[in-house]
Amino acid sequence: MSTQEKLGELYQSIQYIDQLIAQLQTNLEALSREIMVIKQSKDSVDAVAKNSEDLMLPLDAKSYSLVKATKVDNEKVLVRVSTRYYVPLPPTEAIKLLDEEEKRLLKASDEVKQRISELTAERTRLQNSLSAILQKPQEPSKSTDNPPAGQ
Repeated sequence: MSTQEKLGELYQSIQYIDQLIAQLQTNLEALSREIMVIKQSKDSVDAVAKNSEDLMLPLDAKSYSLVKATKVDNEKVLVRVSTRYYVPLPPTEAIKLLDEEEKRLLKASDEVKQRISELTAERTRLQNSLSAILQKPQEPSKSTDNPPAGQ
């Protein structure tokens, strides 16, 4: 394999790893947002469990809009168990369910971080190989047009 081919192959590998890292970072950001929402949900369930009167309840994930609830039935809260289904649970059980979901998301986040770390190390290794090849003195190309003198 020629030096140019090696350089091209290394460059393509680095580009591919960069794409994988970018996608994993996007996934990590989504997981982080989801973990934040779960934590906010746990805080809200805890607040409802402690107080059933004069609550300010968010209508969206970032609390851009709120509703004032003067009397809330705090015996049970609705907790999402799938994309479209919610289950009424006592606040303590709801928090346990949310804790389990948070743990699952944290584990997934740790796995993504580990993969990013592995890919970053591989990218560094490839980049070092690329640099080493570029720093080597180039061998003169053998040409068949000019035979050596004396022949």
